[in-house]
Amino acid sequence: MLDPEPWLPHSLLAAAYLHQKNYIKAVEESELAISKGQAAANSTQLIRGESLAGLGRDQEAVQALNTFLQSTPRSPIAPQVRSLI
Repeated sequence: MLDPEPWLPHSLLAAAYLHQKNYIKAVEESELAISKGQAAANSTQLIRGESLAGLGRDQEAVQALNTFLQSTPRSPIAPQVRSLI
């Protein structure tokens, strides 16, 4: 069941934290967004993956990026994401 609290603000906050290189907060907010939005928040896996990579958690980062690619294989940024993996 979808959480009644919107997921998008958490995703946007995660993106802002990622931009500031505050990877721990970015991971926390991206995970909140994903748990609240579920399939609707799959794009947030990209933010989560980049943040995990910034923390040196490479295996988890690859998992998150693969999840993003599986959910949006035709995304215009898919080739760039594949190159990160």
